[in-house]
Parts: sequence; C-alpha cells; structure tokens
Amino acid sequence: MKFILGCKPGTARSNGKRVAIVGAGVAGLGAAGYLYCRGYDVDVYDAMPEAGGLLMFGIPEERIPKKGVLEGINELRAAGVRFTLNTKVGDELLEKIIESHDATLLATGTWKARRMEVPGSDLEGVMSALDVLVTNSLYRLGFSAERVVLGGKIAIIGGGFTAVDAAVESLKWSEDVSIFYRRTVPESEAHVELQRIRDRGVKVTERVLPRSFLGTKRVERMELWDVDMKGNSLSFIQGSAREVPVDFVLLAIGEERTPPFSDSGLGIKAVSGKPIVDAAFMTTRPSVFAAGDLVDGPSSIGNALSSGLKAARSIDSYLQHA
Repeated sequence: MKFILGCKPGTARSNGKRVAIVGAGVAGLGAAGYLYCRGYDVDVYDAMPEAGGLLMFGIPEERIPKKGVLEGINELRAAGVRFTLNTKVGDELLEKIIESHDATLLATGTWKARRMEVPGSDLEGVMSALDVLVTNSLYRLGFSAERVVLGGKIAIIGGGFTAVDAAVESLKWSEDVSIFYRRTVPESEAHVELQRIRDRGVKVTERVLPRSFLGTKRVERMELWDVDMKGNSLSFIQGSAREVPVDFVLLAIGEERTPPFSDSGLGIKAVSGKPIVDAAFMTTRPSVFAAGDLVDGPSSIGNALSSGLKAARSIDSYLQHA
C-alpha cells in the first residue's frame, strides 16, 4: 500500500521545517507521505509496536494483506520519516511534541469499543470484537504471547465492518458463527462484505438485538428481540423475545474517538473526544491540526486517507505562510 504520493522516495529536499503526526493509521501515514514530498521532516508517534493502525491490527489478513501495508510503511522509513512506536501520547508528551515542531497533526482514530449496557454484559465470554481482533493480530504478528481462543457457538452483535472482521476471525475457530444486526444488510455500509461473509457460511439475522445475556459465570444464552428501526429510533417488538444458545458474544456496535489529550488540556477544544476543527482541519490551538477517524468517526480506509491528505495540504499551506 502506497503512502508516499506525489513524489518518488529519495527525491524530496528538506525545507528545514518539522511536522509531528500523532497516530500511525491510514490518515497519519497518508499525511506523512504527502508532507515528506513537500520537504518536511516528519516524526510519527504511535502507541502500537508497529505503524499501520487498524490496517495492521484491527482488520484480518484476509481483508487487508499485511505485506502491502508493511511495504508502504518501510518505504516511508527508508525515505527518512521517523517513527516513535510503543509510545502512548498524553497531555504532557503532546505539549512537548507541539512545542518542538512547527505543526502537529492528531490522527489517533477510534480505538475504544462501545459497550452494550444490558444485563449480563459482564459475563465471561462477552467481549469487545475490536479487542479480540487487536489481541489476536498482535499475537499472529509476533508482538505478544497473548491471544483470545474462541470456539463453539459464536454470536457477533453489529453489522458494520468490525462485525465482518470479527466474523472472519471467528471462522478461524468455529463453523458456527452468526451475526445479529439491528438493521438490514442493504442498510449497512459494509453490505458487500456482509454478503461475502454470508457466502462463507456465516448466518446473518436482521432487525434483532439482545436485551440480556444469560448464564452463571460464563455466557450461555442471550435473550434476543426483534426490533423496529426508524432512523436512529429503536423499539423492541413485544412478544418477539426468545433465547439463543451462545458460547461467545463479540460486540461490534461501534467505536469511540481516542484523542491524545484530556478534555480540558492544551487549548484544544473537543466535544465528546472530537476535536473542533475549522475548514482547514486546524484545531482551536494554532499549529495543531486533526484528521481521520478522530474527527469523522469510524469510516472507510478511503475516507481516512482522503482526510489525512487534505489536512496535510492545509498544514503545508499554513507553514508556507507562517
């Protein structure tokens, strides 16, 4: 996967200005490639042991081959982009980064899985799909000795890309994999992938949601209800309740933004973790920009890359006139 766009590696000449990028996902890497081509010295910071973000650690190999992602990352490295990994950026470090660079781009994405607040959600076997995907990717890529072992009847709650990826992961462990979705397949942004996973034997049940998970210590069953969705308004259909046996439940009901700063710090205003940005992607603190899923919420790879490139162009324009 190419991240250096607009020039050949090794051809960019330094203009003497430094840009920091916090977050090495697709938005951050795309921005790094563009800014390298414009002559900036680029420093990328990320909490994971390798760059790539969810491309590397959240999406299974079957959907995004890691070899291509690593080739793009290593091309950036060879060009001179510097990576500081295994480094979680918070208020104190972010302030130092901002002060030591001419501009900073925040692109830390959406790494926090939403919880389903229903009875029994704390039972063993009820887990975040994203956490399972990341844990097992770290294991398979050789960065961790820890993995999540699945099996039996696996139920996935949700109908987006994370649900599809959870189904791909689940098929490695079991042939009995089901997706339960509150809407219909055609309404999902991942409808093409949902149909493909259906063709691999995953059962998809539409217009349903669990109201509780049942069991003593571990989850054994879930109480499933039919639902009526009108826009974002949901109602449970009376008399539709039934119990479904399960061994594992993977929750894929969305992700929340994970900004590298606190709500009150650094002069960067945010609402529910979303940095407030202007049309040029600049936050309320001069020289600090934000892009990708951190601003837009969970989106496609293409949208995140586009956002990162637009922010990089704005950074270039800002620094040329600074």
